[in-house]
Amino acid sequence: MDIAMQQQAFERLEKQLRQKEKELYSIQRIGKALSSTLNLDELLKLIMQEITTLMDADRSTLFIVDREKGEIWSKIALKAEVKEIRQTLGKGISGYVAETGKAINIPDAYQDNRFDPATDKRTGYRTRSILCMPVWNPQSAEESREIIGVIQVLNKNDGIFSEEDEALLESLSAQVAISIANARLYSRLEKKFREIDLLYDFEQMLNSVQELPKMLGRLLVHTLDHLEARWVLGYVPHEGKYFFFATDRQHRIYFESAASVSLGWMNFVQQPT
Repeated sequence: MDIAMQQQAFERLEKQLRQKEKELYSIQRIGKALSSTLNLDELLKLIMQEITTLMDADRSTLFIVDREKGEIWSKIALKAEVKEIRQTLGKGISGYVAETGKAINIPDAYQDNRFDPATDKRTGYRTRSILCMPVWNPQSAEESREIIGVIQVLNKNDGIFSEEDEALLESLSAQVAISIANARLYSRLEKKFREIDLLYDFEQMLNSVQELPKMLGRLLVHTLDHLEARWVLGYVPHEGKYFFFATDRQHRIYFESAASVSLGWMNFVQQPT
């Protein structure tokens, strides 16, 4: 091997070493963030920034799967010209990955018939190379694995994404999955604690000496706050009378009647838009 070839080999090894160092530092930063914050938005934004840097890409997007609506939506979209991107499951590259669970590495987006150019047309952006990876729920069983998201990385700066990029993104997608799972668990625990607090407040109110209309109003306002709803209403029979109360915080409706409306006890909640 002549000196020129040795020099080229040395430069390749040096480049690979620098890349591995970058990967190690990024994984360390992600690990530190995982252990220090439960703010899902901050955590996912940091991870997506690290992914974009490591992939040497122009931008990246994290999509969350919404099974009820049959679509995916952009939770984190770095450098995107639009506030939110929504895609039907099975449509476009990211929708295809969300539906099939298959990773995709495309050197030229416009040569792939699965690519949907609608976002490019709307924003003026030109998509070239794409690397798209499913995010699997780490808490689901192996035989019934659930896709909870998709990571899409666009336009590698020096050409197309490599097999090494695929392996690295697959590894990093596991970090994203853990972040989402931890945040969801924390959210469920918070909800349980709020429910316990609400039941305790209800018990205190029921044990206090106060008129039924006043107590009913307080109970429903507490329910409204707990559910983060727009409206809540209640109807209850008491000592031959029937009490009705509704509120949206700003307005309150209350009346009592000697006649039954045959509703028993009920509540109606409309979630915020």
